[in-house]
Amino acid sequence: MAPVRCSSGDGGRHYCEATTQSGVQLTRQISGSPCIQNQTWGFDNRGIWVDRGCRADFQVNNSVNNTGGYNPRYNNNRNNNNS
Repeated sequence: MAPVRCSSGDGGRHYCEATTQSGVQLTRQISGSPCIQNQTWGFDNRGIWVDRGCRADFQVNNSVNNTGGYNPRYNNNRNNNNS
Protein backbone atom coordinates (compact mmCIF):
# COMPACT_ATOMS: atom_id res chain seq x y z
CA MET A 1 0.00 0.00 0.00
CA ALA A 2 1.31 3.45 -0.91
CA PRO A 3 2.24 5.82 1.92
CA VAL A 4 -0.01 8.73 2.83
CA ARG A 5 1.75 12.10 2.85
CA CYS A 6 0.23 14.52 5.30
CA SER A 7 1.40 18.13 5.79
CA SER A 8 0.81 21.01 8.16
CA GLY A 9 2.41 23.61 5.93
CA ASP A 10 0.73 26.58 7.60
CA GLY A 11 1.38 25.35 11.15
CA GLY A 12 -2.26 24.44 11.78
CA ARG A 13 -3.93 21.07 12.23
CA HIS A 14 -4.76 19.24 9.02
CA TYR A 15 -6.44 15.90 8.41
CA CYS A 16 -5.56 13.44 5.68
CA GLU A 17 -8.15 10.87 4.75
CA ALA A 18 -7.15 7.33 5.70
CA THR A 19 -8.70 4.21 7.18
CA THR A 20 -6.88 4.02 10.50
CA GLN A 21 -8.67 1.28 12.43
CA SER A 22 -5.63 -1.02 12.33
CA GLY A 23 -3.10 1.68 13.18
CA VAL A 24 -0.69 4.04 11.47
CA GLN A 25 3.10 4.33 11.46
CA LEU A 26 5.19 7.35 10.60
CA THR A 27 7.64 6.04 8.02
CA ARG A 28 9.46 9.20 6.89
CA GLN A 29 9.57 12.67 8.39
CA ILE A 30 9.98 15.36 5.74
CA SER A 31 9.61 18.54 7.76
CA GLY A 32 12.22 20.33 9.81
CA SER A 33 9.57 20.69 12.51
CA PRO A 34 9.29 17.68 14.82
CA CYS A 35 6.69 14.99 14.23
CA ILE A 36 5.91 13.50 17.64
CA GLN A 37 3.04 11.04 18.00
CA ASN A 38 0.07 12.40 19.98
CA GLN A 39 1.64 15.88 19.99
CA THR A 40 2.19 16.93 16.39
CA TRP A 41 0.70 13.92 14.62
CA GLY A 42 -1.80 11.21 15.38
CA PHE A 43 -4.79 9.41 14.01
CA ASP A 44 -8.41 8.83 14.85
CA ASN A 45 -11.56 7.67 13.09
CA ARG A 46 -11.39 10.73 10.79
CA GLY A 47 -7.92 9.92 9.47
CA ILE A 48 -4.34 11.01 10.10
CA TRP A 49 -3.81 14.47 11.57
CA VAL A 50 -0.71 16.64 11.61
CA ASP A 51 -0.09 19.90 13.42
CA ARG A 52 2.57 22.59 14.10
CA GLY A 53 4.49 22.13 10.87
CA CYS A 54 4.79 18.32 10.89
CA ARG A 55 5.03 16.87 7.38
CA ALA A 56 5.59 13.16 6.90
CA ASP A 57 4.77 9.96 5.07
CA PHE A 58 2.62 7.49 6.96
CA GLN A 59 1.90 3.83 6.41
CA VAL A 60 -1.64 2.74 7.15
CA ASN A 61 -1.71 -0.76 8.60
CA ASN A 62 -4.16 -3.24 7.15
CA SER A 63 -3.85 -6.00 9.75
CA VAL A 64 -5.78 -6.13 13.01
CA ASN A 65 -2.78 -7.93 14.56
CA ASN A 66 -0.59 -4.84 14.32
CA THR A 67 0.72 -2.92 17.34
CA GLY A 68 -1.50 0.12 16.71
CA GLY A 69 1.08 2.43 15.23
CA TYR A 70 3.85 2.56 17.82
CA ASN A 71 7.23 2.79 16.18
CA PRO A 72 10.11 3.27 18.63
CA ARG A 73 12.29 4.80 15.91
CA TYR A 74 10.00 7.84 15.87
CA ASN A 75 9.17 7.98 19.58
CA ASN A 76 10.75 11.19 20.83
CA ASN A 77 9.55 10.73 24.41
CA ARG A 78 12.83 10.35 26.30
CA ASN A 79 11.06 9.70 29.62
CA ASN A 80 10.33 6.05 28.83
CA ASN A 81 12.85 3.99 30.77
CA ASN A 82 12.38 0.25 30.52
CA SER A 83 15.03 -0.65 33.09
